[in-house]
Amino acid sequence: MAENRGKANADIDWNKYPISIGETVELCAGPIDKPNLSEFAHMREEIIEQCGYDVKECDITFLKKFITGIGASGAHQLLFYAEIDETMRIDEDDGIRNGHTQKVFMTLPEAENYCEQKDVPSAPSLLYGNYLQVFMTLPEAENYCEQKDVPSAPSLLYGLQWFFNQLKQ
Repeated sequence: MAENRGKANADIDWNKYPISIGETVELCAGPIDKPNLSEFAHMREEIIEQCGYDVKECDITFLKKFITGIGASGAHQLLFYAEIDETMRIDEDDGIRNGHTQKVFMTLPEAENYCEQKDVPSAPSLLYGNYLQVFMTLPEAENYCEQKDVPSAPSLLYGLQWFFNQLKQ
């Protein structure tokens, strides 16, 4: 907000702003910050914590490791895939208890409408991931990924490529 430019976070009266202006739609994620846990165990814990579903580590598929924030942090990001169903639900409270988190399930038409909004509160990889899934045929999406200059986050490209490979098996 313009009135807060130049202020330290501690000097901003956060109570006068509704939580909704800071909400985003994003993928389940978390840091790899426990040295005694595998990457799969970290992902399983994040799914439990953030979503309230218990997915077995053997049902979580590692897709790719890539670098994000090039030129800023050079952080590594891992991309996993898992499917959930209601038999895996262990928490009726949406997982997180110490944050403002809500699971979002969308039908294909709802995802299409979400992507068509002018102001979308999501990271580009989620937005364009939904866009490609809803608006491209499988051959069109495969051709998109094979281009030399693709305007998408690496996570989207690797996720799509993995998905295509699974469909061919």
